Amino acid sequence: MLDAVIDVGDVDVELEFGVDVGRIRFISGSVKTRVSMPCQRCLEPMSIDIDARVHLGIVIAEAQIDRLPTEYEPLLIGEDLIDPAVLVEDELLLALPLAPRHEPQDCPAWEKVSAGSEGGVTPSGATKSTRPNPFAVLASLKDKH
Repeated sequence: MLDAVIDVGDVDVELEFGVDVGRIRFISGSVKTRVSMPCQRCLEPMSIDIDARVHLGIVIAEAQIDRLPTEYEPLLIGEDLIDPAVLVEDELLLALPLAPRHEPQDCPAWEKVSAGSEGGVTPSGATKSTRPNPFAVLASLKDKH
């Protein structure tokens, strides 16, 4: 997925580390940036704003994950220290779209793709053939009875 990112802008990070009233250690905040990725329709670069909300409950052992309130995503650290740069990178990767696409009106390939659905050129470039509907026979039988 990281190979699909063409460029990353400045990253704005706001993280709060603390302990809540239930004595759960947490990390809360946001990670914002703008990335450039290829559109999956036209393969032209497009800008995507990322605004990832972070609400992690820090756990040392897997057994603690089951006791974590549902408002937290578990962050299993074991006995390791938390590297904020790795945490931010992970949150940004999770926030990336799987198949980024321009809005139809902004995509150069959309006109070709939508023409394919109306009997014109299909996305692969082949012309659609006009075959008779195989269920037309059933419709004529229905009309007779």
